[in-house]
Amino acid sequence: MLPALLLHISIAFQQAPLLSPAARASALDEAAAIWSLRGVIVDGDEPCAPTVLTVTTIAASAAPRHGFRTPLGAIAFAPDGMPQPAIVLYLSEILRLVRSVPFLGMEATRWPPSLRDRIVGRAVGRVLAHEIGHYLLRSPHHTGSGLMRSFQRAEDLVGLPRAPFTPAPIDAGS
Repeated sequence: MLPALLLHISIAFQQAPLLSPAARASALDEAAAIWSLRGVIVDGDEPCAPTVLTVTTIAASAAPRHGFRTPLGAIAFAPDGMPQPAIVLYLSEILRLVRSVPFLGMEATRWPPSLRDRIVGRAVGRVLAHEIGHYLLRSPHHTGSGLMRSFQRAEDLVGLPRAPFTPAPIDAGS
């Protein structure tokens, strides 16, 4: 049984020169696949949904540190507690994690360009899906497991299984 359509959002990438078109497409596909489990359509390139989230990728390591962790993405919340429709992805941090993990026994330096785009896109898409979650759930809080946990392992961001990125149910009344 398919979930009922709850929402259709479009992603508009801004300033993404270090993210190839193939990696960007892979990221959108990954975020869309994750949120489709909850009846959310995620698309991009030509935003056509009533809700458009802009995504800015920052190449420099401008991410604020929280203890020993550096965030991979962020979304701001207004004083009234509502999320803003703008996501920041710290691409340098995501790429650092991606490069730290072999994929199918191959180090990142040996990945052919098409595989690199796919893996980078998968990781970016999973981080993007997490930030979309803050927007959809209207919450800055994290969970102990699943998509909305505060810490994502590099192996999970790069790996094939999506199980570690299961989104929380969305309250249709919120």
